[in-house]
Amino acid sequence: MNGEAGRVVELRDVLVRYDGNVVLEDIDFDLSAGEIVAVVGPNGGGKSTLLKVILGIKNIEKGTVRVLGKPPSEARNDMGFLPQISTYKRSFPVTVLDVVLMGMYGRLGLFRRPKRREREKAMDTLGQVDMAQLASRPFKDLSGGQQQRVGIARALVSEPRLLLLDEPSTGVDVVAQESFYRLLEKFRGEKGISVVIVSHDVGMIAPVVDRVALLNRNIHYYGEPTGALAPAMLEKAFGAHVRLLVHDEHCLTCSRR
Repeated sequence: MNGEAGRVVELRDVLVRYDGNVVLEDIDFDLSAGEIVAVVGPNGGGKSTLLKVILGIKNIEKGTVRVLGKPPSEARNDMGFLPQISTYKRSFPVTVLDVVLMGMYGRLGLFRRPKRREREKAMDTLGQVDMAQLASRPFKDLSGGQQQRVGIARALVSEPRLLLLDEPSTGVDVVAQESFYRLLEKFRGEKGISVVIVSHDVGMIAPVVDRVALLNRNIHYYGEPTGALAPAMLEKAFGAHVRLLVHDEHCLTCSRR
């Protein structure tokens, strides 16, 4: 930890219910400046709910939540969010550039149209993810990996200090995943951005993050990625019948640790 001043996210003793059912309980979670952290667990374990709590779009019943030292509702302009690719409306008639410009609406205001300055910023951000050449292409015509990169540009165009990613590898092939994680490391190094990644695949995500939180209603483990791979920890989070897929030495992300 970098101390209180270096904390980007801090949750203490958080309790969340949906329709009377406990979804998150006794949640203590923190993220330091410049960290990439994964929240891993089974479907229905509360991972996406945790992101919503950090974003300030899901109320908590108990506990405290601070983002950049403020309530989440006051820090939204400092957060970028990439939803699951599967939630995009693929038939929506917008261009790649239009999608990235949407990431500026929080700062511009809903009824203020982007001008030349904003378009130049959007094009520059597309260039950072190697997608500027497709700016006029319909978003729906892109591959999953390309849509993922455009989504990252949309989340980054407002220059957030915190990036939240919900299952970013869903529907994306392994090559695109490798490229995606390299992009995250690039932006962490160049911009000092902090990242929370929600995933269900601990085997894929562990080699590319600083810490892993195993979440299934409670946080059963939060620490070094290697500790999250221990059978006892995986059984607590996923249940007794879990298999871990270990990638071979040709896996680029795995070989970096």
